[in-house]
Amino acid sequence: IYQAASDDVPDEPQPLSTPVPAETNEASASGSASDPDAATLGDDGAWRAAAQGFAGPIAVKLVLDGSTIKEIAIGDNRFNETEYYGEKALEDSFQNQFVGKSLPLSQDDIDGISGATITTNAVLSAIEKISNSIAAQ
Repeated sequence: IYQAASDDVPDEPQPLSTPVPAETNEASASGSASDPDAATLGDDGAWRAAAQGFAGPIAVKLVLDGSTIKEIAIGDNRFNETEYYGEKALEDSFQNQFVGKSLPLSQDDIDGISGATITTNAVLSAIEKISNSIAAQ
């Protein structure tokens, strides 16, 4: 079930990748029931999306001013990332670096979590889903 890690923590097991069906831009933009983690715009004006992290889905909620991130919240009741590594995504020091940045983001725009590359990439992937949904409107 696990393979050796190829990131900066060689002894941390990594799940084998499994093929995920490609989603269409239309399904992503609409937040359809067939993809519960597609980006959606809530009644409160916040965008929400999730992406697969190391140990489960990682939810991201963004409040935007145009394409600029005004507020971010990472994690929900499904958050289950690795203690001392992926759980750092919940810390203010990680989340605050997104505020003031404009969509779309790349890995070069933020400081990733050392030892938690999968978690960092999942946060960026959820933000990318939101960015793509906005662009499709």
